[in-house]
Amino acid sequence: QANDPAWTAAAEGGDLRPVGSNQPASQSTDFRVVYDDEALYLAFRCHEPRTEAIVTAGDARDDASIYTGDTFELFFGCVENRNKHWHVSISPANCQWDAWDGDPARDAPWQSATSRDTNGWGGELRIPFTIFNLDAPPIGGRWHVNVGREDKPTRENSTWSNVENHFLEPQNFGTWTFGE
Repeated sequence: QANDPAWTAAAEGGDLRPVGSNQPASQSTDFRVVYDDEALYLAFRCHEPRTEAIVTAGDARDDASIYTGDTFELFFGCVENRNKHWHVSISPANCQWDAWDGDPARDAPWQSATSRDTNGWGGELRIPFTIFNLDAPPIGGRWHVNVGREDKPTRENSTWSNVENHFLEPQNFGTWTFGE
């Protein structure tokens, strides 16, 4: 995972913080983002030294029980309509959950893969631009975005962009701009 040469030039993120805090999360999470003419790609790593403590839940697409286990989550949408966004989540067992504006009935055609090792778990996501009715990346476009992690062993929810009370605070999401 994430050992393709394309990831070496990817934009990097990390430094997730618990919800409502400016302190670093107890377990680090790293991610990288790239895109091509068809899709946005995100590779992530959820560090967990006690791999036996990783909690896997959910066994079907959009099974809400995924949230009783560890998850990596991505929230993204156009800046112009900050209240409308896609929310995608993935478990260590590659169980997927997604929703458009809170509605899990609208499945997006995204792909994912996950793996575990002695240092935690991670994965890769491929999110086609067609879910936004786009034929190509929105060069110069800005998306409001947040990355989150639910870490069940520590009972900690952490995010890349500071939120005050919970993950679903689009007014507090960060911004990604698509360069050329």
